[in-house]
Amino acid sequence: MILNSREDLTHLIVDNDPSLPKFLQDVYFHEERYNYLNKIFDSKEQNFNYHVKVYEIDYEKFDFKIKK
Repeated sequence: MILNSREDLTHLIVDNDPSLPKFLQDVYFHEERYNYLNKIFDSKEQNFNYHVKVYEIDYEKFDFKIKK
């Protein structure tokens, strides 16, 4: 997903929607697995009722992970 969308994709917005692709569901529940995603917003931290997270993609870290 990220690899093929590099030119257009800078951020990911995820929530607990079971219809999301598996990758995005995994990001939502296991963000620690994705060191190339920098969480810039978490609605839970703002006491919103609806829980959504926004991540910025760090392509330098992403590229390093891919090259391994």
